[in-house]
Amino acid sequence: MEFERLANGAGTRRQLTAIVILILLLPVLYLCFKWVMADLHAYPARYAVKDWSRQNPAKTDEVLRLLDKIDTAISYTPENAELLELKARILYQRALLNGLMVNQPLSEPVANDLRSALALHRQASELRPQWSYSWANLGLMKAWLGEFDQEWLFAVEQAKETGPWELSVNLAVSESALLGWRSLPSSSQSLALAAMERALLHKPRAVRYFLIHYKLLYPICASLSQSKEQKQVCRPIKQ
Repeated sequence: MEFERLANGAGTRRQLTAIVILILLLPVLYLCFKWVMADLHAYPARYAVKDWSRQNPAKTDEVLRLLDKIDTAISYTPENAELLELKARILYQRALLNGLMVNQPLSEPVANDLRSALALHRQASELRPQWSYSWANLGLMKAWLGEFDQEWLFAVEQAKETGPWELSVNLAVSESALLGWRSLPSSSQSLALAAMERALLHKPRAVRYFLIHYKLLYPICASLSQSKEQKQVCRPIKQ
């Protein structure tokens, strides 16, 4: 009888210990659940953003569906910098679909999407200050809004410091500078030229596309360092 009493007491203690451990683990399990759910809802957005980066155009219904997905993901982990940046990139795609073009007035829907994307990139940069993509895209949103101010310059400098050899970063910095090239001081132009030279080492065709698209091929080619990549980028445009 004494043995049974001791065994029952030991069993009760084990049960109590298990219950206490489970209670202590509940916050961790809940956090894991939220991250898993956020990741599941964010997966289509990650895939789409990569697809768009390969020059595959977005579709309106796709963008609307992805915004719904990413909003759900953010509801699980509202301070997840990656998800905030993904939403910003989706909003940028919607702005492009809605008529965002060089040297054209911004419609109200387009301007609103750009401002929302800018706010998200700001938040993402605060949460993850070493992530160069957020800084580069923050600068790009500022440029589309015509805001070549100290914040734009700081974003470009941070992009250079945190991701000097990231192709997408250098292309975003280059494009943001091209949007306001003629109004930029020479120091800012020099930062952008350095980004273009780093980008053309890996993807000269993309740099050439931007220079032609923004009608700045010959002015900028005159300032790029001489190299085989520079010659490839700066060859004359066929009439």
